[in-house]
Amino acid sequence: MDNQEHEKERIPLLYIQTANHVMEEIRKRKLQPHDLVPSEGEITKLYGVSRMTAKLALQILEKKGIVYRHARRGTFVSADYHVHSGEQMLEKAIEKKEPVRRIALVIPNMDDYIGD
Repeated sequence: MDNQEHEKERIPLLYIQTANHVMEEIRKRKLQPHDLVPSEGEITKLYGVSRMTAKLALQILEKKGIVYRHARRGTFVSADYHVHSGEQMLEKAIEKKEPVRRIALVIPNMDDYIGD
């Protein structure tokens, strides 16, 4: 089995699966913008995952702009998200990670000319 076949058969991480389940829940309930999404506690009970997994799943959805969160109030569907627009699964967008490119600069002598 070569590497490409192995990549196709790979199961997504649990928090990605949970994020997909929450997306399906949003679609199934036909939630509109600013409607309340299941909380971390509800997600743990619904899908049998840990609270940390539920938190990571909601953070993924928040980064993608699907939901927004308010402390002590809850998680809500974003105004920019439309229920019928995102039919593709979230895992495909997350799995395509682009490499992070960094540039380092080494300066042997920091004086007033360079430092400020």
